[in-house]
Amino acid sequence: MTQTGKLIYTELQSIANGIGKFHNGDYIREQDAVDCVKDLIKSLRRENETCNIRRFLGQAQVLQEDLVPLIVYYGRADEELFEVTIRCLMNLTQPARIVFKNEVPQDQSTRHCYIQVEEYLQEYKQAFVNEQFLKVLSEKLAYFLELSWEERSEDQNVLIERLLVLLRNILHVAATDVDRLRTDDDASTHDQIVWQMHQAVWTNLSSTSPRQMMRGGLLSMCWRSFLSCLEIRRLNSCRLPVLLAVVERKRETSRSWPG
Repeated sequence: MTQTGKLIYTELQSIANGIGKFHNGDYIREQDAVDCVKDLIKSLRRENETCNIRRFLGQAQVLQEDLVPLIVYYGRADEELFEVTIRCLMNLTQPARIVFKNEVPQDQSTRHCYIQVEEYLQEYKQAFVNEQFLKVLSEKLAYFLELSWEERSEDQNVLIERLLVLLRNILHVAATDVDRLRTDDDASTHDQIVWQMHQAVWTNLSSTSPRQMMRGGLLSMCWRSFLSCLEIRRLNSCRLPVLLAVVERKRETSRSWPG
């Protein structure tokens, strides 16, 4: 590692340490947590072609150890902290292909970095199997959607969009090798997230017109991603009748959801 690289990583570690920490089982934010998360976003804008910044943050598990806990413990009470943390989460969960300029690197060194980013995304996806995290997002969406279009500010509309992009990014992450080897009756990480979204999200969104459209979009997004995973399993195992039965059971369950 070059001297410049060491300085960058030392700075990032200092920023991450300034966000907060767990103490006696609870996450305690630092006074400068908002500024530290903003600094992470600025750092991500300056990363090089190997995505060195997001790879370091992935290795340091900043998303799992700081960003998700910030939402769980402070997302309801601190609007500014919630907004800036969602921005950072949305950035960190971008698909690997997008952050590598819409192509898979061909040279071995950069391709290794690409694979690292994908692996960190898979770790992030596991961190989002968190009902409390998704519940906070649900409550925020429900609050914004209670407002009429005229009542919502431009910032609130932008935040709604960012929340949906974050959910899309989470669902877009490819399955791990372990998930691909799971049997049909063993829930994968993706399946668990869809279920947690059902538990934490759908029951909080009622059926007035704008919210119905939002929920319909989210349902469509979940089902497209879920069925895509089932198709991969079908190609790998050729157990189509079993998979169709699983899909049908899921559809029957979705019809019984509130709303």
